[in-house]
Amino acid sequence: MDTTLFNAVGRYFWLICLAISAYQYYAAGRRVDAKEHLSESMRIRRIRYLQLLIGASTLPWIVMGLGQLTGSTSTVWDYFRPQDMNPFVLAFVSSIFALSVAMLYWVFFMDGAQKVAELKLMQAYGFSGQTPLTQRQVKLFAALGPIFVIAWIVLCIFIDAPIRR
Repeated sequence: MDTTLFNAVGRYFWLICLAISAYQYYAAGRRVDAKEHLSESMRIRRIRYLQLLIGASTLPWIVMGLGQLTGSTSTVWDYFRPQDMNPFVLAFVSSIFALSVAMLYWVFFMDGAQKVAELKLMQAYGFSGQTPLTQRQVKLFAALGPIFVIAWIVLCIFIDAPIRR
């Protein structure tokens, strides 16, 4: 039974992540509670940004799902081997890196940090502590994003994890 569950999670991880993204979108819309007192225009802007952010975050999972549905990859574990040069794995890794760079650009050059802080957009991702993130914290996370993605890719290559076929 344990191996069956493990195999199912490995095979359908992309679908689980898409379901989590759908839940995040649903929950984020409901987290705008009465104590925030957002104006109607701010609510509309918040919903628009949440749609864009959560929608964009589904791109890697869609790529992963396409790879698995076409038979190019068999499980989520294939995506820990970018050195195999599988086109879907490379597209998956590239989409994550592109999203982190796009976020970096938006935060630093399109006033995204101010929008994240003002509209409390990080609540969509579960950051709902006592104090909302400051613009400085948002910029720090955005700056570290591409660095962490590159570090993850390098780590995957050096670990050279064996996968079952």
